[in-house]
Amino acid sequence: MKRLIFLLATCIVFCTCDSGDIYPPDDSAGTYSVKVELLLQSVNTIPTTRERKLLVAAFDNTSEMPVRSQRISTAQESQTLTVTLDKVPDTATKIRLILTDQGANTIFTFAEADVSDGYANLGKVNLLSYDRLQEQLFTPSCIACHSAANPTKGLNLEAGASYAMIVGKPSQTMPELSLIAPYDTTKSYLYHKLMQFDGDGYNHTTLTTLKQNDITLLGEWIMAGAVNQ
Repeated sequence: MKRLIFLLATCIVFCTCDSGDIYPPDDSAGTYSVKVELLLQSVNTIPTTRERKLLVAAFDNTSEMPVRSQRISTAQESQTLTVTLDKVPDTATKIRLILTDQGANTIFTFAEADVSDGYANLGKVNLLSYDRLQEQLFTPSCIACHSAANPTKGLNLEAGASYAMIVGKPSQTMPELSLIAPYDTTKSYLYHKLMQFDGDGYNHTTLTTLKQNDITLLGEWIMAGAVNQ
C-alpha cells in the first residue's frame, strides 16, 4: 500500500511540473504595425459588396497573396486617408492598394509602396482608369466571345485592342447609338446591354462573372469622358 501511495504521489508531481507548451503561441511575435497614407479619387467606384473588395494589403517576397490586409469600403473624395495594418509580419516589404474578387484573387493593382520604419505612402490614386475597366470587366466577362480569335459582331475586347473598338464606334444592332459615347450613358449601347436584356442576341445580364460594381465602373468611366488612361 505504501508503495502504491508513493507511485501516485510521484505521478502527481511530474504532472504538475510538466513544462510542455500548453499555451497558444503569441501571434504578435515578429510582427509590427504599418501606417499607410493615401489620397483617393473617384471614390464612388469603391465596391460596397463582397463580390469586389478594395484592399490596402501587405506583401512579402514569397507570395502574391497578402500577408495582412484591410478593406476600404468608403472614403472622402481627394482627402488623405490613413489606414493602419496591425500584426504585419516583419517579412513584409511592400504595401499595395488592390482590387480583389470574392475568392481573394487580385484583379487589379492600383499602387505600390515600400514599407519603411512602419510607414508607407501610396500617394494619390485615381480609382477610375481604363486599365482597371479592362481587367475588371472586359477580360473576365467579355473576351470569351469578343476576342481576336472570336470577334463576335466584329468586336475584339482584348487588352490593347478594346478601346479603339468601342469609343465613338456605332453599334451594329442600334446604329443610332455608339458602343461607348463619352459623357453619355444614355447613348452608350454597351452600357445598356449590360444593364438590361433588350431581347436581341445573348442576355449579358446573366453572366456569372458580371458584378454590379463592374457596371457602376463602366458608367462612371463613360460619364468621366471615357478616356484611355
